[in-house]
Amino acid sequence: MSSIPWAALIPAIVLYLALVIYCLVDLARHPHTRLLPRWAWVVICVVISTLGAIAYLVAGREQNR
Repeated sequence: MSSIPWAALIPAIVLYLALVIYCLVDLARHPHTRLLPRWAWVVICVVISTLGAIAYLVAGREQNR
């Protein structure tokens, strides 16, 4: 019975990792960001996790790509 909660967390962990990896790849591919330098967005995406990645997607990406 104790393995059931861990099995339920696996999809959430995979989605979290996919979101952070997507943001890091996007930061590596595009040299310009808004509001903060790229290194700061990398730190925010990694340290603040989900909210940091969402903040980057909403506020950090350039509008016209």
